[in-house]
Amino acid sequence: VEAFKETRKLLNDDGLICLSFWAMHPDLAKKLYLMLEEAFDGEAPVVYRTHHYGTAFLIGNKNIKTLQAQYKTYPEITSNIIKNKSKVDIATDNWPFFYMPKKVYPLSYIIMILLILIISTFYVKNLSGISFRNFSFPCFFLGAGFMLIETKGITELSLYFGSTWIVISIVISAILIMAYFANLIILKMNTPSNNLIYFCLFISLLFGLIFTYIRNYLSIPFYFDQIFGTLFLTIPLFFSGFAFSYELKMARSVMVALSSNIIGAMVGGCLEYNAMYFGFRSLYILAIFMYLFSFITSKNMNGIFIKKAG
Repeated sequence: VEAFKETRKLLNDDGLICLSFWAMHPDLAKKLYLMLEEAFDGEAPVVYRTHHYGTAFLIGNKNIKTLQAQYKTYPEITSNIIKNKSKVDIATDNWPFFYMPKKVYPLSYIIMILLILIISTFYVKNLSGISFRNFSFPCFFLGAGFMLIETKGITELSLYFGSTWIVISIVISAILIMAYFANLIILKMNTPSNNLIYFCLFISLLFGLIFTYIRNYLSIPFYFDQIFGTLFLTIPLFFSGFAFSYELKMARSVMVALSSNIIGAMVGGCLEYNAMYFGFRSLYILAIFMYLFSFITSKNMNGIFIKKAG
């Protein structure tokens, strides 16, 4: 929908959008119809059947009916699409799954996710000797939160740089830069207090979430938008780097901490599929909860550890 709205801004008074699509399923044709209708403030497009499953959607700033004579060789099927009673969900930047007619949890995905989690836990447990008694819950939740933010970053930055290898390179580079500076500060100075780390982490996540709502309304040059977008989407990883370093510093076993973090990353990767139903903004909410659980368990576990050590 946002892409169609941007396209509309490029039209002059007599401008016209002609969108051709091979709609093999009627729900996809209806989905495109509703997306164009929303982008043009309720103005309905005119739809023609071309060859086989081909469809042509016409919509613009002037009355489309005046153009129908030019397309008289093709049958108009607008009414057929409107009569389709199937419920469809339109694709947006938040829920960009165009080829899914509506929001569902695919059963096959759930089965595969469970298998991945079981196998991952089994191998990590056997390789590291980790158990429930020495499991590092803070590192586990940090790993889950990290994967959620990373996925969110790749998805959001594709709106700025396109869905190519460049996006992956930018996200990975930003992650490595944030991790480098977090570790550099810790080496040169000291580890900040746990309360300050998580306060900054939660604030950065909230700013990132708010930015996804307002980015389409900001009237700033696009290159500034790219810079701020990249910064807002990756800065939480800077503070999570502090949090992870803090946990490594407090951990009794680095092996256990890293193993717990790996299992958490696997869980976070599986939680990403919630976006197929709730949209990608939901990953921010899940990440906030993961980091909240990390903060709570860190306070409890490290408090017990320090008390025993004393």
